[in-house]
Amino acid sequence: MRRRFLFEWLLMALLLPLAMLWLGERPGLVEADRAVYDELMRGDRRAAPSPDLVIVGIDERSIAALGPWPWSRTLHAQLLEQLAPHAPRSVLFNVFFDTPGPPEDDARLAAAMAGLPVYLPMDLAPLPATASVPGLAPPRPGFATPVPALARAAHGLGHVNATADSDDRVRTLYRYEGTETRLAPYVGLLIASGAQDAAPAQPDFARDAAWTRLSRFGFRLAGPAGSYRTVSYIDVLLGSVPPATFAGKTLLVGAVADSRLNDQLAVMGAGAKAAGLPGVEVHANAIDVLMQGRAIEFPSGTQRWLWLALPIWAALAAFMLSARYAAVSALALALLMAGLGAVALREARVALPIATPLAGIAAAYLLWSWRRLAALLHFFRQRVDALNAVPSGAFEPVVAPAPPAIDAIEQRTRALDRAIDRLVTLQSMLRQSVALMPAAVLICRDDGQIGQSNAAAQALLMQASPNGGRLREQRTGDATDPLAGRALFALLAALPRTDVGAAAGAAPSPLPGVWHDAMTGEYATPAGDVFRLHAVPLGTDGSRTAPHWIVVLHALTAERRAQREREELFAFFSHDLRAPQVSILSLLALHADGDPATDTPALRHGVAQAVQRTLAMADGFMTMMEAESNAYRLAAVPLGAVAMDAMDAVWADAQRRGVVLKPPLSDEAGCVMADGALLARALRNLLDNAIRHSASGSEIHVCLAALPDAAGRPGELLLSIRDEGEGMDAERLSRAREAGHRRTRSATVPGWGIGLAVVNTVITRHGGWVEVSSRPGAGTTFLIGLPQCADESDAEEA
Repeated sequence: MRRRFLFEWLLMALLLPLAMLWLGERPGLVEADRAVYDELMRGDRRAAPSPDLVIVGIDERSIAALGPWPWSRTLHAQLLEQLAPHAPRSVLFNVFFDTPGPPEDDARLAAAMAGLPVYLPMDLAPLPATASVPGLAPPRPGFATPVPALARAAHGLGHVNATADSDDRVRTLYRYEGTETRLAPYVGLLIASGAQDAAPAQPDFARDAAWTRLSRFGFRLAGPAGSYRTVSYIDVLLGSVPPATFAGKTLLVGAVADSRLNDQLAVMGAGAKAAGLPGVEVHANAIDVLMQGRAIEFPSGTQRWLWLALPIWAALAAFMLSARYAAVSALALALLMAGLGAVALREARVALPIATPLAGIAAAYLLWSWRRLAALLHFFRQRVDALNAVPSGAFEPVVAPAPPAIDAIEQRTRALDRAIDRLVTLQSMLRQSVALMPAAVLICRDDGQIGQSNAAAQALLMQASPNGGRLREQRTGDATDPLAGRALFALLAALPRTDVGAAAGAAPSPLPGVWHDAMTGEYATPAGDVFRLHAVPLGTDGSRTAPHWIVVLHALTAERRAQREREELFAFFSHDLRAPQVSILSLLALHADGDPATDTPALRHGVAQAVQRTLAMADGFMTMMEAESNAYRLAAVPLGAVAMDAMDAVWADAQRRGVVLKPPLSDEAGCVMADGALLARALRNLLDNAIRHSASGSEIHVCLAALPDAAGRPGELLLSIRDEGEGMDAERLSRAREAGHRRTRSATVPGWGIGLAVVNTVITRHGGWVEVSSRPGAGTTFLIGLPQCADESDAEEA
């Protein structure tokens, strides 16, 4: 397409100037250029008429005195005889002498002309019939010269043809007119130069033309009729004009306005056509500008073509360089050409066509815009067809029935609408698909900036920032996506990382090391979630756009938790359960060696203790497994009754150690939805720990209370177990709380590991919470909160 566009641009640059050169000579642009020329001439300052030009007017008074026109040539001879003593520079008779008169009159006029430089005009008339072939072609135009006697006596002969334009107004004259046989100069050109004859250096005759006009020139009028000094013909004959009026002057003899000889020419700038200028005054203005070198020239040929071509080429170049400002460039060029044309006419006296180059600039803009628009529409058609050809599977939108398209534009518009609908549908489906994926998914740019994320990814990465709660206010992307616009690598850098090596099958990154390093680590969030990043580049199939990445955050939390549980279970079996068995084997070995400290009673006692420890740990481990299972049998049970069951289970051990259990005052505080047996076993673990850490004679207080919510409805049931044992300092209290969240027994907190882990797991699974407080020497208090529900009778009625 680029090659085609350049070819069309060059074609316009070549043909458009030629077309404008041709159109500039045709109706329409000719009139437009003429109107601009007239407007500029009206606003131009007028030149003062030269005092070196004097008109000898054939006026009404002279006709009344000398008789009706035409006059005898003897009168013209007397006029020249009267002027000869005053030595005028030259005399022009704007009177045709092409018909013979009385021989004596012609002879006297020729004799009078011998004493002065007299110029005679040639009349435009058809050639005699002998110059053409009768019956085959019409007579060709030509010039009728004065009678031979006068022609020989004249200082120079020239044409005075003032051809009007299509609006019947005279604006210009031609320095040369005629045919190849006779190319006559303008008589004013001879007068201005003082020559007897003149010819162009290299005349360029129009091919197959009957008439040729060369070297067109224009003139500014010195003023309306009567602007030049005029003396009456009869006054000159009578000798009543001062001699200084004629000395060294150019005299023009012709009919003036009041002669009524129908020698009026409608001249541009002289007013209405009926109020034109006499022919002698038109020639006076033309001769004046020729003598003073103020003639207005009209370029032709190469100069005219360059004047029309250069603005078109400049416009096309501007359009090519800056398509965005094409209209501004065209307007600026048009103003520039208009200004140059006005300056050239006013200052350099060169009449350049202005409307034609402006039309050329406008035509260049229209053609260029049309071709650009056509190319753009062609490109749109190809891209729309390509978009509609993309398979969308189940996401293909339903095409609504529509009447047949009336033209290609409507057809392409519908195709574009369908392509847009398909793109919108596909984009919407893509966003929804990403949003609904259970795995954490991101779509990122090549530099790691997040463009889209789903809820699972937001739940993981919003923990990666210290101000994660304010991410929504700091985002720069999608208003509905708190991660849009964020930098993925900056979020990952805020998380603890464990390097585990390259992910299997990871795609190489075009950014050296960045994506590769990100995929060789595991990240942990403050909430304990663990994930690993896997990214695949998109748009690497030759697309010109930078690749994007689809990033999956593989959740490893369950795997790592299971791994820790396996490790703890292995430690439990390899250490905790093995230790009592080793003790039994040691006692048996000592007893077999005859050690007196291991007599039969001591052996039985030691073996019994070891077995009891093994059973207790196995029972605790099984209880933990049951607590973490989902096989809870929930029912509405009174929390007070559950607490009493737990106290009954440890009553004997408390009595043996001398510890007094203080039961709750009432077991009617309220019910909880719970697995009664498992909840009682968890409370028994707390009571066992309290009894084990209490001195003989101390008390363990079990209290139960109901806490309604703000509306007075059932809220929470609070159960506290407080002992009077040795208590714990801050360090031991912290380790005890940590043990409550450990799955198995902790070696650093003897006796607290599984018991507190079971309590925390059971209470949490029931929707409750556990808090512990203690001080050295002041005992320890466990506070449990469980959501209250309706009692058993209410549950049965429901």
